[in-house]
Amino acid sequence: MLAVVFVLVFLTVIFAGLLAMALAIDVIHGDDSATYKLFAIRDRVMGSVVFEGVERHNPWVDWMYGGLTMLLACSHVFCGPRRWSLASMIGAKLGTMGDQRGAFPPPNTPVPEKLLPVLKDFQAALEHLMRHHIGWKVLLSSRLKAQRKEQRKRAEEMLGAMAKNARVAT
Repeated sequence: MLAVVFVLVFLTVIFAGLLAMALAIDVIHGDDSATYKLFAIRDRVMGSVVFEGVERHNPWVDWMYGGLTMLLACSHVFCGPRRWSLASMIGAKLGTMGDQRGAFPPPNTPVPEKLLPVLKDFQAALEHLMRHHIGWKVLLSSRLKAQRKEQRKRAEEMLGAMAKNARVAT
C-alpha cells in the first residue's frame, strides 16, 4: 500500500513539473505561434494573385497584404516576455493620441469573389492573434488604461471649469 502511495506522489510531482514546463514554453514561445495563421493568410493573398487571377493592383490585395505585413512586424516587436514592457509603453503612448480606428480603412470597392474566403480567414486569424498573443494584449490594455486616464483628466478639468464659472456667476 505504501508503494502505491509513493508511486502516485512521484507521478503527481512529475506531471506537475511537466505542466510547469509546458506553461513556461507557452509564455516564452506562445506569441510567435499566434502569428502563424497571419503568415498563412498573407501567403493565400499572394496565391490568389498568382494562381487565381486576382489583379495584383487590386485595392483589397494591397490593403490585406499591407495590413498583414504591418501586423506581423508589430507582432514580432511585441513578442516574448522581454518585449512586453515595450508593448506596454507603446500602448500607453497610443492611448494619449486619441482614436486611431480610421488609420487604415478598407477600400470602398467591392471585394473580389476569389478573396472573400481569404478575407473571412483573415478575420479569424486576427481574432486568434488577439486571444493568444500576450504582447498585443499588453499593448491594448495599456492603451485603454491611458485612454481612461486621459478621459478622467478631461472630466476633472471640465468640473473645475464649471465650478469656477459657477463662482464667478454668483
